[in-house]
Amino acid sequence: MINIYKKDLICLAAFAMTLLVFGLPMVMAGITGTVDVAITSATEVSFDTSATLDFGEGTPEAGGATLQSNGSGSEDGGDWDVVAGELTLDNIGGTSVSLTLSSSVDASEFIGGTTPTFKWMLTDGEGTSCTGGMLNGTEAFVEVTKTELTVCGDFNPDAGNDELDIDFELFIPYDATDLSVPATITATATAI
Repeated sequence: MINIYKKDLICLAAFAMTLLVFGLPMVMAGITGTVDVAITSATEVSFDTSATLDFGEGTPEAGGATLQSNGSGSEDGGDWDVVAGELTLDNIGGTSVSLTLSSSVDASEFIGGTTPTFKWMLTDGEGTSCTGGMLNGTEAFVEVTKTELTVCGDFNPDAGNDELDIDFELFIPYDATDLSVPATITATATAI
């Protein structure tokens, strides 16, 4: 049993007053500190380093030629080499994005001739990369446009689910001429 006398309390109080008068630190319960961190999210998409799809040189037959890059590629109605491949777009940021695509040229500017077509098709390159409103998840080609077109409403940033493939189909009519105009595809990402 410990006995504390009134004179001991007076001494303890005097000691505490001395510490305060001389500015010496006192141990007190309930003192708090703060830890702070700022987290930013990046919105960024990027074409794969091999972002060129070259169908090469050829001549259409009288009925025209159709070239496709999807799967193992195909060529019908001309003498082009078969080209398999696509442009791959990667969500390298840390947030889901809405994705639009546009082209610098349309079919008549890119190919020329009577009734040319220039189409694209988007598919998931990895897992389920587009989880909301993919332009044509049914794997069908649609006409390329020079105006921004929303092609994916929710493009995933998670590794293993963050790539979209863009395949192309061209119809080159018999009367097409070499316009030597490349098509530049522009991707724009907006955080959602």
